[in-house]
Amino acid sequence: MLQTNGLKTIDEAFEEFQQFHKIRDLAEDTINSYDGSYKIFTKYYDGDNLCSSLNRQVMDSFILYLKGQGTVNNLSINSYLKNMRAFINYCIRLGYIEEFKVQLLTVEKNIKETYTDSELMILLKNQM
Repeated sequence: MLQTNGLKTIDEAFEEFQQFHKIRDLAEDTINSYDGSYKIFTKYYDGDNLCSSLNRQVMDSFILYLKGQGTVNNLSINSYLKNMRAFINYCIRLGYIEEFKVQLLTVEKNIKETYTDSELMILLKNQM
């Protein structure tokens, strides 16, 4: 259920989100990671927009924006999405936005070629 205080901006809600985590002694690296992803998000979508404007369409458009940059792979996009999902879920819990799910992208796993037994023997011999 959306609260009537849905007039909170995304920037205000994010500041509250970060403060919530600092009070609870979340790791500084995690807080910094949230902050970095949020800065990338706000290059696409203005933080002065109302929290209530956040929805699946905005997040889908954000993904397309990132893909259009041509320099960001799906693994990096998923990192941004995971951080933004934590923020969005916080906003949902507080009733700032309507509930929706942030879907992650499919990432192909690169299978690394392993050494043959003979290659391992050569490597091990050279270590002695």
